[in-house]
Amino acid sequence: MTQMIQELRPEEYPEFCALWKKAFGDGPEVVDELFQALGDSVTAYVMGFDQLAAELTQFDMGSVIMADGSELPALISYAICTDPDYRGKGLGSSITTFAKDRANGDHKASILCPAEPGLVWFYQPLGYHALFPVRETIMRRSAIDALRKDLFQAAEGLEARKQNGVVLEILTPGKYGDVRESYLQGTVHFRLSPEVLKYIGGGWTRFCRIRVNGIEMGICTVHVEKRAEEAPGLPAAGPEQVMVIEELLVKSEVADHFTAEMLGAAVADWGRCRICQMRSPVENAPAAEASGSEGSPEKSGVLDARVQTVFTAIHHDVETQAMIAFPDEKTKKAFLKSAEKSPLKPYFGFPLD
Repeated sequence: MTQMIQELRPEEYPEFCALWKKAFGDGPEVVDELFQALGDSVTAYVMGFDQLAAELTQFDMGSVIMADGSELPALISYAICTDPDYRGKGLGSSITTFAKDRANGDHKASILCPAEPGLVWFYQPLGYHALFPVRETIMRRSAIDALRKDLFQAAEGLEARKQNGVVLEILTPGKYGDVRESYLQGTVHFRLSPEVLKYIGGGWTRFCRIRVNGIEMGICTVHVEKRAEEAPGLPAAGPEQVMVIEELLVKSEVADHFTAEMLGAAVADWGRCRICQMRSPVENAPAAEASGSEGSPEKSGVLDARVQTVFTAIHHDVETQAMIAFPDEKTKKAFLKSAEKSPLKPYFGFPLD
């Protein structure tokens, strides 16, 4: 194969799946599921010499919604990978730029989700901007136990019905998408397409509405995974199961009564999970821009003096969840101007990682 970028041909599909597995560890059934769920909206690009050396998929995942409700169409570049034997030759940069130019040429934004923080620096020279931050909270068991008692006190004074505990009401993908949009109204955010919501909900992920003592507090997505080894930046899980809340959105009118930590304290025991990891939007305020620092009671506003000592068991960090390349400078300026009016930093939601 000559060194060129082209759309994936049917006869190359087995080799495409083989490189995907080599890069990410997923079997061909995972690739099949993506193509079957999203159909004609998915385009795969490949690049190589005598074999496939780099590849990515590009598809319509939804649109960027501005603070005033206007829409910026976008395409996602997903599963970008280069064969280890061909790294250092600029193939990853070339195929990523190719997909970006295809999107921008149709006057659409190009979005990608860095698989790890270090890749932000790789994509920036290609024209991508790290404008979609997300706050990640990780709780160890000691914090979960200490915070559990505060959960139900959070609902006091809200005229809660006498319904004990936290209830996660399962929603259909379509219903979750509708409720999600109502929660993010006025915020610059990424609106997920119905097809992508259905695809996400077709696996182990569950879309939920959160109720505490009968009061609706927010929405979230939940799945449980087992981590056999300690991952960088995460507390050791050993063979323990981890509760992963990929998206947590809390209603603004109850934000002072319910927090990410309280949800973690409530649900982490489900499936015998000893660690709860969750992602939530970042407030559009200077204090929320710090990255990589431990939380504190003064900054987070989530704990009172009785449980301040458990902060050593709670880790807060802000990371880039998605990056965006604009079709032109005018669109970029409109995005940034809209972001200034947004109550939250521009919010993405699902990295599909």
